[in-house]
This record gives sequence, structure tokens and C-alpha cells, in this order.
Amino acid sequence: MNKKIWLLLIVSLILISSAYAQEDVSVWRTGEPLPQIENWYAGDIHYHTNYSRNLLELGGKIKETKEAAEKLGLDFITITDHSFALKEEEWPQLVRLASENSDDKFEIAK
Repeated sequence: MNKKIWLLLIVSLILISSAYAQEDVSVWRTGEPLPQIENWYAGDIHYHTNYSRNLLELGGKIKETKEAAEKLGLDFITITDHSFALKEEEWPQLVRLASENSDDKFEIAK
């Protein structure tokens, strides 16, 4: 096999294993406060969760994603999983998890 195929296989395995890992999420930051602008919000407006099954657009579980995003200083994420990637019964689960993990300090839009 050539180097590009091996690299693609290795990256794919890393993505798959990280998406299904059962370990806690860990985010390290310096002790310095993040810069903030009054009345502005920071967020990720294009995020795929673990419900996406495309190896190029694979993301994490919603609860762990929220924890990591908050530690990084984000105020919200917007879930953008593609409808063709979801099984019919998964959409209500995704909406429920997004709602359960939203609060007055962090919003998960769907």
C-alpha cells in the first residue's frame, strides 16, 4: 500500500476510536482568562456529533462536547448532523440530548 492509503487508514482508526471512547474528556488551558467582548458570544456554528457516521465529519457525544466547549470558553454549539446520517429513531434522541444539555449558560442548537 502506498503512504497516502496508510495515512488515511490510521487517521480513520483514530477518529473512530476517539468517537466511541468511554473515557472522560480532558481539556487543558492556562490559568489566564479568555478574552471576552461585552454582549458577544463565542460558539461553533457547524458541529457534527457521534451520530454522524461519515469518517470525515465524525464528532463526539453531546455531553462530553458541551463539557469541552465550555472549558474552551464557548457559549454555544450548533449541531449540524446530516439527515441522511441519522436513523429515523435517532433524531428525537438527538433533540432530547441537546435540550437536556442546554442551560442558561450554554446552548446547544439543533
